[in-house]
Amino acid sequence: MAVYSLPELAEAAGVTPRTVRYYQATGLLQRPARVGRNSVYADEHLDRMRQIAALSGKGLKLHAIRDMVNARSVGKAPIVALLGPEFANEQWLESATQTFNAVELAQTLGERYLGLLRDLEDAGYVRKVETPDGLRWQVDDMPLLRGALQLAEIGSDVALSARARDMLRRRVRRLAEDLIMLWISEAGELYEGEATNEDFMLNIDRIRAVAWQSAAHVMAQEIERAAASADRLGQHSPWTAECATTRPTPPVERRRRQPCDD
Repeated sequence: MAVYSLPELAEAAGVTPRTVRYYQATGLLQRPARVGRNSVYADEHLDRMRQIAALSGKGLKLHAIRDMVNARSVGKAPIVALLGPEFANEQWLESATQTFNAVELAQTLGERYLGLLRDLEDAGYVRKVETPDGLRWQVDDMPLLRGALQLAEIGSDVALSARARDMLRRRVRRLAEDLIMLWISEAGELYEGEATNEDFMLNIDRIRAVAWQSAAHVMAQEIERAAASADRLGQHSPWTAECATTRPTPPVERRRRQPCDD
């Protein structure tokens, strides 16, 4: 195992000794061992420095990098590790919508999925748009498109993925509103903020990051639990395939909520 002094570690990582000290002070880099009065660094420190540089080069902010590498060190995998660092910076919402010409779309979908284009258009994952440069294809939610393509690999029809997408959107929207209402109800008590539009939007980057990590973590746990209980659910649940479709409530008479209602 190699041993480095502070200047040697900084040189190997391509940074200054001051940067190494800063990473230590902010929790990005683990503290060195001590031999007498000297700090001694090891290969694990150099590996961490290279991880930081790679993630920073992809646009990840230092606080997100710290959370990610620290989670890895204790065996946890935060959402950024699963979805990629492009989702952890402030541009992730903007990059979720992308527009392609025919060549770019073919490159994005690849030969394997190009045959699904009509199905993807019918399901709303991809739509044609007229631009000054001619016909283009717009994807409003790249993560959802990727999800549909990945589910297609295990035999799920695009139409089924679209129904699941719409169900998820409706229920998560309701959950998000319930969570905001919870914070509003505790404003000035358990929550020190004012729980106003301005208050929430000032902290939206952090709120959004927490939503990514918390929702993805809980959803992954619960989908695994449900998948492991598929035989029991199929036998005893009142849920049917028909329930998974969107059925609007009649405008005149409001019926009782059913298990498959939003």
